[in-house]
Amino acid sequence: MARNKLSMKHGRPTKRKKRIKRYLVVCNGEVTEKQYFSFLNSFCSDITISIKPKRRDPQSLAIYAREMMEQDLRESSSLQNGGKSDPYEHIFVVTDADLYTPQQLKEASKICGLKNMSLIISNPCFEIWLIDHCRSCPEVLSLSSDAKKQAESLGLTQGKRSKEIVISKLEGHLHAAIVNANAHMNDANQIIKRQNLNTLDFAPWTDLPKVIQLMGVNHD
Repeated sequence: MARNKLSMKHGRPTKRKKRIKRYLVVCNGEVTEKQYFSFLNSFCSDITISIKPKRRDPQSLAIYAREMMEQDLRESSSLQNGGKSDPYEHIFVVTDADLYTPQQLKEASKICGLKNMSLIISNPCFEIWLIDHCRSCPEVLSLSSDAKKQAESLGLTQGKRSKEIVISKLEGHLHAAIVNANAHMNDANQIIKRQNLNTLDFAPWTDLPKVIQLMGVNHD
């Protein structure tokens, strides 16, 4: 029998409020990534993104995310009867690749192999995704220093150590960013290297389009 989507209030049927899907982003970037996901959350009315920056290596970050997931499941379960929140729809462990070894990323990926957890890698750094909002990131940008200089020269970042995003440069360009990202991540060998994580020789790369897809963010 189909569920009745109406509830009774004072003897009258009323529509149930649509549940807001909850997402958790755990990242080891304390400025740029936090600002980006806050921006993403600002124009999505049907989701909410909790952001937890932590200065940790990918493995420790993934373990922390798993602990957060388990805690959230316990709390959500205790609220099932008339509860006000559902468990996290998905948890994203967001990390740059430049400061870590393939083994560290591989171990983090194993931890994120749980249902509803994903390791999101930017190789070499998160600025690759920012650049894609303006143009497809050139293949020569395999070093963080070069990618960060490019982002700054395009007016995408500013402030101390160019960590602050110029949000106005991203607005209205999400669809273009996805198209541009896919354009520099279409090599079969590159894709296999990202999947296997036996080497970091798959830059420039960004898993951010996966985040947009799983969150169901409208980018038309």
